[in-house]
Formats: sequence, structure tokens, C-alpha cells
Amino acid sequence: MYIPALAGQIYAMPGMQTTLNAVANKTGDFQGFSANYSGAGFSGMHFVFHAVPDADFGAWVARIKAGGGALQRSDYLDLERPSIGDQPRGFAAVDPGLYRAILDRCVEAGKMCKRDMRVIDAGGRL
Repeated sequence: MYIPALAGQIYAMPGMQTTLNAVANKTGDFQGFSANYSGAGFSGMHFVFHAVPDADFGAWVARIKAGGGALQRSDYLDLERPSIGDQPRGFAAVDPGLYRAILDRCVEAGKMCKRDMRVIDAGGRL
């Protein structure tokens, strides 16, 4: 994602973890977009970043959490599928093991995780 008025951009690739801390020195709405080609619908990947005071952000978080629903592995697999024009979704909680499973590319039940493959490879086994 890229928000030209704020900071650099984040490159996202399977199994990669990145961090970008954007500092919004003033409130306002800033245009953002997907800066790298990522398949069908790429040209429509635009969004608005809302820079708001801390209290407004806290109220937004509380509203999302009150909406209920937890992001589970099955939800993630649905979100992961290619799509065009999906609307943003919010989740009140996240399956505690989901982030690690995404990085290790083993969200699907029964799929071997990268960390397990590394252990097997390190032992000289296939």
C-alpha cells in the first residue's frame, strides 16, 4: 500500500513480515493505493486513509470490537481469494494462531508450515 502524503510504502509478499510506522502530523483524509501490480482489479485498488485524533480512533476501535465476530482461519481463506471491489470488513478479535500461520503459509488445515519444512530440511530429510 502507498499513501504518498504520509510515508513510504509497504511491500507485501507471502511469508514476509514488514513494519511501516506512518506519522500523520495533521488530521484529514489522504488518498492511498496499491502501488504494485497484483492481478485483476489492480487499477481499482484505491482507498482513503483517515487521520483522526486519538479519541476518534479509540471510538472507531470500540465500534469495530462491538460489531462482534472473530477472524478465523476459514474467514482468512475467504479473504485471501482473488476478488474485485470488496468492501472493508472489521473483526472484533483474531484467532491467536492466525498471524503465525499466515507467515508460515499453513492456514489451510493439514498443510505443512514453513517452519516444519525448515526443520526437516535442516535434518537432511525430505
